Amino acid sequence: MENASMVKPNTPLDEQSLSIIGATVPRSRFSPQQLCLIALSVIALAFSLFAAPAFCDPLGDAIGAVVDPIVSNGVDNVIDNLKSVDTGMLTHSFKHIFSEKDTVAYKAIKGDAQTIASVCGYTVLAIVFLIQLVQIANKLDGNAAVPGLKEVIFLLIFFVVMKVIIDNAVPICESIYNFVNYMIEQIGSTSGNSLSNAISSSDHQKWKDSFTNGDMFANFITVAFMELESFAVQVVTYFAILARGLQLYLYTLVSPIALTFLGSDQTRAWGVGFCKSYIAMCLAGLIIAATVLLIGPICSSVLGATDNPDAQKWSLIAVFIVYIVALAKSGSWARDILGG
Repeated sequence: MENASMVKPNTPLDEQSLSIIGATVPRSRFSPQQLCLIALSVIALAFSLFAAPAFCDPLGDAIGAVVDPIVSNGVDNVIDNLKSVDTGMLTHSFKHIFSEKDTVAYKAIKGDAQTIASVCGYTVLAIVFLIQLVQIANKLDGNAAVPGLKEVIFLLIFFVVMKVIIDNAVPICESIYNFVNYMIEQIGSTSGNSLSNAISSSDHQKWKDSFTNGDMFANFITVAFMELESFAVQVVTYFAILARGLQLYLYTLVSPIALTFLGSDQTRAWGVGFCKSYIAMCLAGLIIAATVLLIGPICSSVLGATDNPDAQKWSLIAVFIVYIVALAKSGSWARDILGG
């Protein structure tokens, strides 16, 4: 008790006294030198975040020196990819849809159409002719000889006309193609069959300005996405043109059979449907050529509609997406033009 009363309550205990009574001394994890370094680092970080941008941004300038050329080259790549989109294949003659150097594919489908498909068409025509004769025979009686003869004559004329159609099924399809191809050539004379003429040098500079202004990171991401879109434009355009050419040749191959269906009331709807589908495929090329012609002016319009770089970038991305959709749906849009 006496020892306890002799200790002053406000007197701090040293380490030895604390160890005697079983207490532990709290020790700092950092030395004074380390604490000073941490404090200086925090002050430097705060200065760089809040005070330094008012004077200079060396880190941002260094990043910009690397990113800006990448973005600029990315815009050039996008323009080059678009300018390489060529629809000149759409204006090829029917004999040279896939290549202007040879007519191997055309000779193949024409030969098969004149041999296999024509024979099948004649068979269908003979069946139709026989059915019509049976129907006329059922109508005949003792007092209907003259009307029956008239119907037989009409049937013979109909048979001759249908035979001429079957024999000239390929030239008929080729004539429809050439008629639509003439309109495509007129569009090609305006746009040059390529996006290279649809995108002017002034538009090129506008694209660069829109992608070099604004946030660096956003510019880098959008340019990368635009490069993917421009590559997709190349692939989809080439695929749409090739698919259309293949469909035209396949439809021409079976045209002797399909046109024979026009000879019967029961199957006439099939023949009319074939004709509408074939004309729609020809018109799909016209839609593709018109899309290529319009894409350049549309891009120029959306760039001039606003001065906001972010809005310009998103508008260009949207135009590319619409362009790809237009190519993919060119066939269905052509059928809609003809009434579905």
